[in-house]
Amino acid sequence: MSTPFRWPSQLKPLDKNHSATFDAQPRYVLVRKKVDPKTGKQKTSSSSDGLIDIAAAVQLGLLPSKGLPGVLLYVKHQKVLRLLKHNKVAFVRPKKATTRGNHVTSMMLKLAEEALSVVLGPTYWQANKHLGPKAALKTTSAILWIKANLENPNSPLCNSLRGTSYEDIIGLKHSRRWWLDRLKIRKSAE
Repeated sequence: MSTPFRWPSQLKPLDKNHSATFDAQPRYVLVRKKVDPKTGKQKTSSSSDGLIDIAAAVQLGLLPSKGLPGVLLYVKHQKVLRLLKHNKVAFVRPKKATTRGNHVTSMMLKLAEEALSVVLGPTYWQANKHLGPKAALKTTSAILWIKANLENPNSPLCNSLRGTSYEDIIGLKHSRRWWLDRLKIRKSAE
């Protein structure tokens, strides 16, 4: 028997801990030389904007003077020299962008919300209806049951999800609050 067809958005990444990263260009910002006595940090210069920052970095030799950065320095050279008297250029560590991002996260959110009404809710009710409607339908106990059963890949719930379109939520580890948000329940309902 072959595996059922899946769209690319339904495929799991091979390793959740490993994702391809993209190196961002180095970024520099114009900061004051004076240190704030209360915080011990330097503040961004009020004259700082993206273009002045690039031109100042080129002036100090931190960026190559080819292409657009060189043109920016040529156009704003006098202003850069004036600003560098009371300011300096600081390196800003870029954030690493990953291939796993908003698309995968939003897909997982939609899948979990859909699974709550289609699969998880009815399965919870079948497993716990012996408690009676008042006790079984308490939100906190339902969320804790769903969370515990999804985090255990050998649970009967996970075994029933294998081979379905909800297989991606097996092993999903999120907080109780995250699941309450999927149910659109605010903190007052906890």
